[in-house]
Amino acid sequence: MNDLHSKPLLTLHRVTLLLLIFFSITYTFPVMAQTGHSYIIKIKELTSKQPTLPHLANSKSSLKQAFPLSQLLHKSPATLSNSAKKIINDLQKYYVLTLDNDENVGERTAFLKKNIESIEPNRIFHLDKAETYPNDSLFDSQWNLKRIGADKAWKTVTGNGIKVGVLDTGTDFFHPDLVNQLWINSKEDINHNGKFEAWSSSETRDGVTGDLDGIDGDENGYIDDVIGYDFVDQSLLNIGDAEVRDPIPFDEQGHGTSVAGIICASQNNTIGVAGIAYNSKLITLRAFDATGNAEEDDISAAIIYAALNGIQVLNMSFGDVISSPITHDACRFADAMGVVLIASAGNDGSTLRRFPASYPEVIAVAATTAIDARASFSSYGSHIALSAPGVGIPTTAIGGKYKLNFQGTSASAPHVAAAAAMLLEANSNLNPVEIRGVLQASCDDVGPKGWDTDFGSGVRS
Repeated sequence: MNDLHSKPLLTLHRVTLLLLIFFSITYTFPVMAQTGHSYIIKIKELTSKQPTLPHLANSKSSLKQAFPLSQLLHKSPATLSNSAKKIINDLQKYYVLTLDNDENVGERTAFLKKNIESIEPNRIFHLDKAETYPNDSLFDSQWNLKRIGADKAWKTVTGNGIKVGVLDTGTDFFHPDLVNQLWINSKEDINHNGKFEAWSSSETRDGVTGDLDGIDGDENGYIDDVIGYDFVDQSLLNIGDAEVRDPIPFDEQGHGTSVAGIICASQNNTIGVAGIAYNSKLITLRAFDATGNAEEDDISAAIIYAALNGIQVLNMSFGDVISSPITHDACRFADAMGVVLIASAGNDGSTLRRFPASYPEVIAVAATTAIDARASFSSYGSHIALSAPGVGIPTTAIGGKYKLNFQGTSASAPHVAAAAAMLLEANSNLNPVEIRGVLQASCDDVGPKGWDTDFGSGVRS
């Protein structure tokens, strides 16, 4: 991979230079109360011919590279495609700047503006859940599986062994319908029992030692990533586990656990629900906190992890109406690495475009009801690829429990993620474009003939 580093990553000197450049720009920052003073910076190419800048120190600022790609690419076993190599250069230009609440950016020379390509607030993404839809006890059955013909598909494919990432609030990895569905990183499973013990290797509980030894066993740049990773490290702390990234991606909110259940809950275990691709392997990527919010740099870091660690399908049941350059570049990289990207279309009930669903690399999924009508909350429009059930979906819930009416396009997207896993089991050589084509071609056309703005190509069947 030496060709990836023909343009070396920024040295400490250049990072300092970048900070000086930033403080030297005349710029009016958008007001984003919920994100504090955290910004995503994308630099232009820095060269040795640039003049030396005067010293300007500021102890209240922190600047970090969004993706430590030099380290990750050195350690990652992933083989980069040519298109992925081209995107690497863009990803290396992203930095996260965090300022104290009482800190202001002063005016400096306009000349230095030339070195910054973009400055954006570190925006907050929100889960695509429809919490106001009626809570109806008649939803006490998995009508959605019958609608998509899951029982027929199970005769030939179940998603066996396909790695499906759920980028969300985490997973209740103790849940009886999910505990045996987790992907286990054998090189980090130090007690070699094929399970995740989320405590120190020096501690024994019920005769079992933990898996957390503080060592990067697989040398991929992420210590103790047995079942995935927790990427939440908010610049403005929220409640719950939100301060530092760590290898325990437990779900404190519930959304991710419900999404995961639709994809891969255990089948034929006499309890709960059955997942659609119940033999696939769940990799948990936690980027959303206990309140269901996530910073875009954390989301992007999780997408990069998926791309470099062999995740084949990535479900993203969240969105925002503003396009995020850093998230889009992360999606571009994942797509170039062969990851099938699937996202919820949004719950605005309008044609308002949402991201990441509207990025060309991502399959946008709208929501339908039990009678094949577009759900009232479901976003629609030119970005919709296809639709899937999204109202009153029985699935798993945190605390080892179940809910009977999970809904929103958040519930629709995992139906399609599961279908993608099943297609990859049938033919592992399919690329993301081909997966999209097969998914759309196999839909039931329930609206006007052909593709339409309400359903896309139709309802997944």
